[in-house]
Amino acid sequence: IQIAYRQDKLHTVVNADLPTNRYDFIAKLVAPLESRKIMPQNQNWATELQKEITKKFGFTGRLEMRETRVLALQPGSTGTHGFEVSHSMPDGRAMEVRLSGGCSFHEQPVEVLISFLQQRFQVPVVDQTGLTQEYDFSLAWDEPDPKHRNLDGLKQALHDQLGLELVPTNMPIELLVVEKSK
Repeated sequence: IQIAYRQDKLHTVVNADLPTNRYDFIAKLVAPLESRKIMPQNQNWATELQKEITKKFGFTGRLEMRETRVLALQPGSTGTHGFEVSHSMPDGRAMEVRLSGGCSFHEQPVEVLISFLQQRFQVPVVDQTGLTQEYDFSLAWDEPDPKHRNLDGLKQALHDQLGLELVPTNMPIELLVVEKSK
């Protein structure tokens, strides 16, 4: 369902009893191959997948603005720093994560940092940085055990190294609401 509606679990609210079993689900979402085309294409694959899920499992989803707990990523009192527009990607790598606590991003928009922070903090993060280009930037913090994340250390690194703060707040964001179809 999340793939069909292009939302992650942090932006999904389930108002139904979903099956807990795992399923292999195959749905043909493209028309027969047209002559002179190498691969069939369907620009509406997500909509078609949504229809198939509703037909097969009886669940539907809709996007809705809802007030929820988020972390707002915003410039700190010193302003943002540590972001450089370079147009270089060492060894063709856009991102490098170190197990000991650290990461480097190359030619990436702030949305990539947002996604990284959402995965770490397991809460939606809203971009209020005002940063609009693709940047090189790095963060380093002490995380001796990857199983026990040092979120306070990551917050401090954001502040010290990039001039950013994560501020807990409530605000309306777009969420996928999953329900039993009627």
